[in-house]
Amino acid sequence: MAKFNDNWVVQPHGDWLSLGEGILTIAGEIKMPLGNFPRRMTAVALSGDRVAVWSPMPLDEPHMAELEAMGKIALLIVLGVGHRLDIRSWKKRYPEAKVVCPSGAREAVEEAVPVDGVDDVLADDAVHLNCAPGVATKKPFSGSSGRRERR
Repeated sequence: MAKFNDNWVVQPHGDWLSLGEGILTIAGEIKMPLGNFPRRMTAVALSGDRVAVWSPMPLDEPHMAELEAMGKIALLIVLGVGHRLDIRSWKKRYPEAKVVCPSGAREAVEEAVPVDGVDDVLADDAVHLNCAPGVATKKPFSGSSGRRERR
């Protein structure tokens, strides 16, 4: 099984950038054994004072306060197998938030946390979650080595 962060581990990141009303994004970096890699998290305001967090990554407290000012963290969207590292710490911080991922990654994401849905569970007339063609059925990485299964 892959190693997941149980605790809130903040890695280097920038400041929030507004992409439009109710949409914020922030870029960061993740330090891995093979080098440092870019990462990005996006937050979308939903109806009912709720927020969906796309590709959650821990931020320092001032930046988390800006995120929480958008509304209640209601959905944590895990993009795929390679994006599970911090989901445990997010679920620990926001236990009421639902976890969503593509169906092809469900089994792997559930190694870290239970998954609440694999389709559009946003319950919002203005914002929809659509899985890109091929992602829903794509097989996740196998094991904890991070290598793709050979076909």
